Amino acid sequence: MTILVVPLLLLAACSSSSGSAKTQVASELATTSAALRGAGPGKECHPASAPAMHGAPTVVVPEVAPRTLQVTDLKVGHGDPVHAGQSITVQYLGVACSTGTQFVTTWDRNLPYATRLAPPLMEGWIRGIPGMRVGGQRQLVVPPRMGYGEVGYRKLVRPGETLVYVIELESIS
Repeated sequence: MTILVVPLLLLAACSSSSGSAKTQVASELATTSAALRGAGPGKECHPASAPAMHGAPTVVVPEVAPRTLQVTDLKVGHGDPVHAGQSITVQYLGVACSTGTQFVTTWDRNLPYATRLAPPLMEGWIRGIPGMRVGGQRQLVVPPRMGYGEVGYRKLVRPGETLVYVIELESIS
């Protein structure tokens, strides 16, 4: 029943002869839509809300979401650097910039993630991981256009969200 009531209320408000009622409904819809979006470039971010667990590193969330990919080496590894197109195994965790909430980690399961540095992997990883060496840790701050974009990811990442990842390179193959 509730699902039907909300659209009917919106329809009633929009069909009202009052221009101010239409403006108020449009304003409320825009506010609700903005609240459901993530922190895009230039928007305020929030510090990580939970301490790192299970051996995972601490994530440093920027105060303001950057417009470009930000790459910071936390620990330099050893051996040859990884290149785009190579297959890698990593441990990683991801935090949403707008909430400071961790949305994914491999450290809690101790189950490394194997992938190839090529599409369909997100562009932020394809551009941000090359140059790492085995044993190295790197933080990537990924703007929406290089992450999940305007669609988000399931219910875990809002549309337009800036993502903060800490990645540890375990192997290159």
